[in-house]
Amino acid sequence: MKQKIMVTAAIIMASFTINTIHAQTVNDKIQAKFQKAFPAAEQTTWVALKTGYEARFSQNGVGTVVGYNRAGREDYMIEHYNADKLPSSISNRINDIYKEYDIVDVTEVHLNGETGYLVNIESKKFRKAIRINGDDMDVYKDVAISSR
Repeated sequence: MKQKIMVTAAIIMASFTINTIHAQTVNDKIQAKFQKAFPAAEQTTWVALKTGYEARFSQNGVGTVVGYNRAGREDYMIEHYNADKLPSSISNRINDIYKEYDIVDVTEVHLNGETGYLVNIESKKFRKAIRINGDDMDVYKDVAISSR
């Protein structure tokens, strides 16, 4: 349960923009770590947080948010991408249970040495957000699609 809460909190946390800043105001240690870890980053935007900095960027078709504390340690990473980039072990688990659904997109969260996924799937009648954390998988959100 603790893991589910952490993944959900990280996803929500990534959706808030606090204070966009110029890259020059981010300390050199964090800048160097960022450049080494993400050499192909494009359209990078930095955000000042109370606890450090957040870099938001795109790399190889993946929208990414990385949080650094003030000491330069990476606290979390959140990636948003299309279904084709989802590891097959995860997509197979979903497809085995939700045969009538298509995977739409994915939010992958790296936090405290763990990786969790929020996978949006859709059928003709429903949209679901499936939360996966290790061996645990549950429906985080389930919405009926209204007739058009």
